[in-house]
Amino acid sequence: MQLNTLFSINNLKTYFQYPLRALISRSFYFHILFRQRGLGFFYLLCISIVLSVPASYQVAGILKYFRGLEISSLVSQIPASYLNSQGLLSPNDNPENFKILRNSKNQPAIVYNTENRTLSDDALAAPIELKSDAFIIKSAKGVSSIPYIA
Repeated sequence: MQLNTLFSINNLKTYFQYPLRALISRSFYFHILFRQRGLGFFYLLCISIVLSVPASYQVAGILKYFRGLEISSLVSQIPASYLNSQGLLSPNDNPENFKILRNSKNQPAIVYNTENRTLSDDALAAPIELKSDAFIIKSAKGVSSIPYIA
């Protein structure tokens, strides 16, 4: 086939009807198999690209959010702790029962709260809280509490 006949107006209409025909017509597959061999791979490639774009943007947004939190530098600031036999998080040094960890923009990012204090002011803005019995994540979808021992 020549390139100008492959992309004519009539052929483009038929190509755009392919997704619908693929759902309802068995003879469509035989038509593609025997008469348009190279076009099937190109069509599959186009569908893969179109379907991957929204997922790529979503993953990029999530990665950008976590880069903004600077998790790696914040984790190194968490006081040395251990889980006891009851599944409660306890600091190795008693004076460090409550600590607000901030990122480089001086925003609260992680609250280390093994005393289970009621949070106020800046501590409420932190998206991550480490309590004595659970790990709490605050997101746009709501608050998720993950216990250390299920």
